[in-house]
Amino acid sequence: MCGLGLNMPLLSPILLLFLCTILVQASPYENYSVDLRQHDMATPYELSGTWQFFPNTFLTEEEVPKNEGVPYRVPAPFYRSEVLPERYGFGTFFKTVYICPKHECMLGLEVLPMHQAFTIFVNGEKIYKNGILGNTPLETEATKETSIIVPIQTTGDTLRILVHFSNFHNRRGGPWRSFFIGSLNVLSDLETWSRGREVAFFSAILTLALIFLMLHYLDPNRDNVKYRIYFSLLCIGAAFRVGLTGNRLLADIPFFSREILLRLEYGSVYFSIALWCVYLRSLYPGFFSKAVSHICLAISLLFLIATLFVSPRIYSELMPLYNTVLIFVFLYILFFTVHILIKRQGGALLLFLSNSLIVLSITHDIFAYDLIHARHMFPYGMAGMVFIQAIILSRDFSYARNHQQSLAIEMKEINQSLHRFIPQDVISLMNKHEISSIRIGDQISKQLTIMTIDIHSFTAISESLSPEDIFSLINAYHSKIGPVIERFGGVITSYLGDGIIIFFEAYNPCVLDAADALHRELTTFLFKDIRLSHSIGIHGGTVTLGPVGYKERMDILLCSSTVEIAQKIEELSRIYGAETVITETIQNQHTPPLCRHLDTLVFPHIAEPIHMYQVFSTTKDPRYIHTPLFTEAVGRYRQRDWNGAIEKFTQLLSKTPDDLALHEYIRRCTQHKTYGTPLDWCGYHSV
Repeated sequence: MCGLGLNMPLLSPILLLFLCTILVQASPYENYSVDLRQHDMATPYELSGTWQFFPNTFLTEEEVPKNEGVPYRVPAPFYRSEVLPERYGFGTFFKTVYICPKHECMLGLEVLPMHQAFTIFVNGEKIYKNGILGNTPLETEATKETSIIVPIQTTGDTLRILVHFSNFHNRRGGPWRSFFIGSLNVLSDLETWSRGREVAFFSAILTLALIFLMLHYLDPNRDNVKYRIYFSLLCIGAAFRVGLTGNRLLADIPFFSREILLRLEYGSVYFSIALWCVYLRSLYPGFFSKAVSHICLAISLLFLIATLFVSPRIYSELMPLYNTVLIFVFLYILFFTVHILIKRQGGALLLFLSNSLIVLSITHDIFAYDLIHARHMFPYGMAGMVFIQAIILSRDFSYARNHQQSLAIEMKEINQSLHRFIPQDVISLMNKHEISSIRIGDQISKQLTIMTIDIHSFTAISESLSPEDIFSLINAYHSKIGPVIERFGGVITSYLGDGIIIFFEAYNPCVLDAADALHRELTTFLFKDIRLSHSIGIHGGTVTLGPVGYKERMDILLCSSTVEIAQKIEELSRIYGAETVITETIQNQHTPPLCRHLDTLVFPHIAEPIHMYQVFSTTKDPRYIHTPLFTEAVGRYRQRDWNGAIEKFTQLLSKTPDDLALHEYIRRCTQHKTYGTPLDWCGYHSV
C-alpha cells in the first residue's frame, strides 16, 4: 500500500481521464441530429454517432415522427446491438442533418459496400438503392456493390436522411460502415484517390507475385526451393483480399456475382493464412513447426470448404471462430520470427518486420469489424510487406550481381590459368569457344608448321644444380623465349622438360624469323654463370589435334608424323652442329633462305625421303660461304666416291674447322670404305 500511495499523484490524472472517457461514452444517445451549418463542406463529414432506429419496420419520412425509435450507434452491425438479438432482420434508420442553406458546392453522400439490401432517402426522395428489400429471407435479395458517390439536391437547411436495411444472409448486417457527406467534387476526388490507392496496392502485390513466380520457374533448382511459389500464391490471395474489401474493386468485373464475391472474400482469408504458414515453413524448415503448419493448413481447408459449399449465413458465422484460431497462429508466427531473429538467420530482421506488419494489420481489421470503428489496415500492411520484399529482392539481386561479378572475375582468372595449360589458340584451332566445350573424342586435322626446341647438354648441366635451381633455370629459360614465340604467332602446346613443341599456322612467313630471334635472345641469357644453347627443328604438314585421357583428366595431343619428323631433325641437328634445321617443305614455303642441304633422311614408316637443310643467320657464315664445295663433297659421298668425298670434306675442314657436319660425313665415308656398303644403299641416311 505504501508503494501504491507513492504512485497516486502520478495515477490520478490517468484515472481522471479514464473516468471522463466513461462518462462521455455512457450517454451517447442524446439526439438524432447533427448541425453542420458552421462546417466547411469541402471537408467530408462522417455521419457516425447516434441514429434513430425502428426495428422490423420500413417507415416513410412522414411516419417517423409518429413512431418511437430507439438509439443506435453507427457504425455497428446488428449483432453488436441488443435491438435485434437474432442478428438478422430489417429496419429503418433516421438522422437529421442541418446544413448552411448558402453553401456554394453541390453536396454528395458517399455510400460504402455493406453486403446487404438497403435504400437511402433524403428529404423523401430516393437517391440510392441496392438489392431488394424484404421482411423475410425469401423476399430479400442483395446485389454486388462498390463504393459510390450519390449527389444530393438541397433546397433548405435541413437534410432528413432515411435508410431502410434488410439483411438475412450475412453476419455483418446493418449499418456497419458509416456514410460520409460533403462536397460532391471533393468526395469524388477522394473516392478516385482511394480507388487509385487500392489499385496501386492490388497491382503491386500481383506484380510481386508474378516476380516470384517467374523466379521460381526460371530457377533450375526449383524442385528443391519452393518458397517462391508459395509466396507468389500468398500474394495472389492477398491481392484478392485487397480487391474484395474497401472499395471492392473486383465487383466491377461483370461475371463476378455477389455470392461469388462474398465467398471469395471469406475464402481469400483462409487461403492466404494457410499459404502464409506453408511459406514460412518452406523458408525456414528447421525452425517453423511442421505440426503447426499442417494444423493450420487442415483448419483453413475445412473453413474454405465450408465457404464454398454452405450458405453465406452459415460461413459468415464461422468467421469469429476462425479469428480465434488466427490469434494462436499469429502468436506462434511472432514466436517463430523472434526465434529466427535470435538465432541470427539470414533475412530474419526483414522477415520480422514483414510478419509484424501483416499480423498487426490483420489483427486490427479483426477488431475493426467487431470492436472498434476504423479504416481497414490490411492493404497498408500488405503495402509494407511489398516494400520490405522489394528491399529483400533488391538485396538478393545486389548480392547475386556482386556474386556474379566475383564469379566472373574468378572464372576469368581460372580461364587465364587454364589457358596457361591449354592456350586459347589451341581451343580456337579445334573450333571451340571455351575449354569446357572440349570433350574426349573431339579432334581436328590441320595443316600446321611444327617447331621443336631442345636445350643442349641439359642433363650434364642439371647434375651440377639442386632440384630448386633446375626448376628455376627451366622457368627462367621459358620466360625468356616464351614471349618471343608469341610475338611471331607461335603457340606452345607441350613442355617436354627442357624441350618445347610449338605450332604455327601453315605458311606462316615469320617461322624462320622466330627461330633466328630465339637464337639471338638466348645469347643474353645467363643463370648463375650458366649459358645455354639450343637447337631448333622445323617441319610442316598435316597434324591431328585433340584431347587424350579421360573425362576427369585430359591433355591436348598433336598426333602426326609431322611432329615426329620435326623432333627427329632437331635431335640430328646436334650431330651436324646446326642451330636450326628445316625440311624441304619449309624451304619451299619461304623465300629461298640462307641454307644448305645437309642430308636426306629415310624414316621406316614414311615412303618419301626427307631432305634436311641447315639455316644460317648471315651470309658471312663460313659454312654458308663454302656451300658449293660442301654440296660437291656430299654429291661424291652419294656416288660412293669415298676417297674423293673425304678429300673434299678434309679440304673444307681447313676452311671451317668447327663444322661438325664435315666430321660426320668423313666418319660415314670411312665406315663405308672400311666395312663396305649395302647394295640397296642410295645415298640416304636411315633414321
